[in-house]
Amino acid sequence: MLKETAEYIEIHSLREECPACGSLLADSLQSRPIQPGINLTVPKFQTADTLLKFRFDIPKIDSFLGLATTDLCCVTGLEANLILTRLCVRALLPERHGGLDSPFVFVADTGNRTDVYQAISFARQYGMDKESVADRILVIRAFTVPQVRKLLAVELPKIIQNYQIKSVIIPGLLNTIDEETSMRAKEAKKEIGKIMKAINEISKRVLVVTSIQDGKYAKLVLPAFKKRIHFSNRKHDRLTVELYNQGQRKSVSLTERELMIIPKR
Repeated sequence: MLKETAEYIEIHSLREECPACGSLLADSLQSRPIQPGINLTVPKFQTADTLLKFRFDIPKIDSFLGLATTDLCCVTGLEANLILTRLCVRALLPERHGGLDSPFVFVADTGNRTDVYQAISFARQYGMDKESVADRILVIRAFTVPQVRKLLAVELPKIIQNYQIKSVIIPGLLNTIDEETSMRAKEAKKEIGKIMKAINEISKRVLVVTSIQDGKYAKLVLPAFKKRIHFSNRKHDRLTVELYNQGQRKSVSLTERELMIIPKR
């Protein structure tokens, strides 16, 4: 091969002679089209399950509902805060143990529902150092609607970046609005829209899990959460739990022990 080119060469117009035998180059030169080898890169496919990096460590829930590292989930009903506390501790676990390996977890407590003692109880069950866990759970409380809006829209993005947070827990998302009795419905809906916009933006960066208690605006926002857990009825020591996952629905029954006790490995 003398030359590889995409340009057209008129071979018969070449007049160079071979220095050894005197033959014309045009008599022996051949032109052939380039046939490049086909090199197809097979895309690397991922199943949906591989994207679900974080689970509740409750088998009946995990078999139907998992959370991605950037996701949004809402828990409602009787034991909502218990689930949030459990997830708060689990996010601190290394990935090999089913956690997010998050240096810190941030709790934007908009409902004054942080349960430090329960967090320590879960930490002990996972064999974690209780003082280390307490130091790695960052809590900021917001008591008014403007404080909630500023915390979620302005302060939280900076906190996520500065502390390399991978999970945000928001207990009582609408509590401040429900408690603001003087706020008109139109203004309340406007504020809720701003709050939902803020947490949707946050969920594009990290995992966000929030709780909403029964209130006059709960039904307004619940459809916006594609992943939900609702604790409905309690009978003796069992609770009925409604699970929602991307339009699918499933009902399971859980005991209080299953919520409080970490399963042994």
